[in-house]
Amino acid sequence: MAPLPSEELEAFVNQIHLSLYPKKFYLPAYPNTKGASAKEYLKSLCSKGLFRRLKGKAVPKAYQERLDYELSVIDKMGYSDYFLIVWDFILYAKKKGILVGPGRGSGAGSLVAYCLGITDIDPLEYDLLFERFLNPERISMPDIDTDFPDTSRDDVIKYVNELYGDKHVCNISAFNTFQIKSSIRDLGRIRKIDNSRLNEIIRMVEANPNYDALLKQFESRHDIYEFLYIIRGLDGLPRHISTHAAGVIISSTPLDDVIPLQEGINGLYQSQLEATDLEKIGLLKMDFLGIRNLTIIDEVMKNIPGFTMNDLRNIPLNDKKTYQLLQAADTLGVFQLESDGIRRVLNKLKPERFDDLVAVLALYRPGPMENIDEFIERRHGKKFTYEHPVLEPILRSTYGIIVYQEQIMQIAQSFAGFTLGQADLLRRAISKKKDSELKNQETTFIEGAMKKGHSEAVAKHIYDYFLKFNNYGFNKSHAVAYGLVSYQMAYFKANYFNIFISKILNNVIGATKMMVSYINYAKAHKVMTFKPNVNISTNQFVVNQNGMFMPLQTIHSIGEMTTLEIVNERNQNGLFKSFQDFKERTKLSESALEAFIYAGALDAFGMTKKQMIEAKSSINEIISRHLEDKIEDTSEYDFNVLQQKEFMYLGFNLTYDIFLDIANLQKKYQASYLSRKTGRCVGCFDTTKKILTKKQEPMLVGEFNDNREILSYVIFPQDFMRLSFEIETNRLYFIEYSIRLDDKKKQNQLVIKNVIEC
Repeated sequence: MAPLPSEELEAFVNQIHLSLYPKKFYLPAYPNTKGASAKEYLKSLCSKGLFRRLKGKAVPKAYQERLDYELSVIDKMGYSDYFLIVWDFILYAKKKGILVGPGRGSGAGSLVAYCLGITDIDPLEYDLLFERFLNPERISMPDIDTDFPDTSRDDVIKYVNELYGDKHVCNISAFNTFQIKSSIRDLGRIRKIDNSRLNEIIRMVEANPNYDALLKQFESRHDIYEFLYIIRGLDGLPRHISTHAAGVIISSTPLDDVIPLQEGINGLYQSQLEATDLEKIGLLKMDFLGIRNLTIIDEVMKNIPGFTMNDLRNIPLNDKKTYQLLQAADTLGVFQLESDGIRRVLNKLKPERFDDLVAVLALYRPGPMENIDEFIERRHGKKFTYEHPVLEPILRSTYGIIVYQEQIMQIAQSFAGFTLGQADLLRRAISKKKDSELKNQETTFIEGAMKKGHSEAVAKHIYDYFLKFNNYGFNKSHAVAYGLVSYQMAYFKANYFNIFISKILNNVIGATKMMVSYINYAKAHKVMTFKPNVNISTNQFVVNQNGMFMPLQTIHSIGEMTTLEIVNERNQNGLFKSFQDFKERTKLSESALEAFIYAGALDAFGMTKKQMIEAKSSINEIISRHLEDKIEDTSEYDFNVLQQKEFMYLGFNLTYDIFLDIANLQKKYQASYLSRKTGRCVGCFDTTKKILTKKQEPMLVGEFNDNREILSYVIFPQDFMRLSFEIETNRLYFIEYSIRLDDKKKQNQLVIKNVIEC
């Protein structure tokens, strides 16, 4: 039996205090201030930027005072270069036509960031606090995360790498660790332990993850004891190295003088230390995030004639169609608003202004969720009172409920005379829930409130009110910034649906289930999807006045390279005139030709699929030409063959659709589409999997498709064993069902009670 570490060894290790990095490494200097100091250059840029943001109008006193204050704090904390660095690569992106997100996190509360064009959120308009971002009373690194389309992120990082030098910029390593299941399975494979036995061990450890207790329990079982002892040592250790999803280090010092480097991705070096260690050393980490939703916004914008980046920034926040869409909770494909839960909230709340949307994003999170129903009731007229009159101007917009962290800070300032810096420390203490810190803050708060003329009892009541909401407050700066992205997507969906849905589909090419779901959704919105067409289709969904044409690479076995070669041939030498012309110019293999034929991509040539299949072989050149003269046999395969082949090559049926007669079948069985409660439905089983319960009773699970959406289902043993036939995929059935929440997957699941063959 392996010995446990001795107390003496642990004591010896604890006595060692080694600091590999006694010196802190500081921020790089921005290299192009045109001879001015960083402080002066930043101030000049901000003054010009504020003038531009206010469209040349006189600068209101509140804006000038806020700007002067922020600049003084930034200078005092030594972060002028930091803001210039971020401003510079954001400016590069915008000059290159790369869409930049409106902001994220607490950085959206900075007027300096707004003036520099780093964010597009006016913090004074939305009552956002700079101290939530940078607090002069709590020295910490600034953290401006920037969002770019996921197709353009690397371009911006490459620019940064070229500007500061490849030894001064690197990606960050992340370490995936051994988890309970992976540790047990890996060790089990090495020791050739049976899977069923491993599953027992996994269940045992998951039920009681206290390794010391388990080791004591199996002290007399050498084999199990040794196995668990090794697992305890593995649990949490690094398993393999990967690259941080967003973080990039920028250093004034050559990085190979400071940290170990290795070759990384996209021509950058990569640190061999992870993010927390790098930040402790004092190196500057910046997050460059590639956001799929920004890619969609960018693509939609570029496909609307005459629409510009400036138009995007000036989208009206009171668009009637957008709020109709939000009130109907028709938000499939809209950033942050897709889940069933948040759609229910939208449907009940009925947003009428942008602040409503911001509140929804802040409330729909663990903790704040408890206040959603009360918030909605007050929003619709329920009477309520404020805990104290001082709170009314701060909580009026959220109907007396603390929704945002910034509100806690404002109450502390107004009620107890805190500076906003002190108020941020209070906010952090409340969120961290450390008893000693909370007690200290309570004393300070009550003393401050009493100096403002409030009684001790009232001050204690307000402080307890803070604690009640300690899990509820959300960062308003982040909610406003991401609310703007959600609104922009909702605006495009409401006003340019056909373009919007095509760009959503472009992002799920290859994920057949999601693609079919969106195609059915588009059909319900009267936008038709057409099979691929070699004279129209590209590597993306193509929109015209009639609907959308599927990309060529959605045909199974046809990749993007083949697609681009065909599109390039078409662009250079004109449309394909006939089946024979297509064959000769593309020189595709017979198997690829078959895929194109059965997917319907060659239907425009006026030949039947049977004719083209018989003529696809290079041996049949004469027959092929003869058939194209439209002489002789014009027969076609029967519907079942065409349906089967189309399903094989597209992954679903578009032309030869089993749902063509769905309306009549719904009428026959008094059925409808899937609902959110119980019902009767006609649809098909996309997948079926027979599994056994613990009692060894058979049941069926998989996915059910009603031609509008696809949901997972379960048929429990008592209902499954009543079936007198075997359920097949790709045919229609009538079902009776109820809906339950699948606890593991956290999504709705059909419980099918009865199945009848149509």
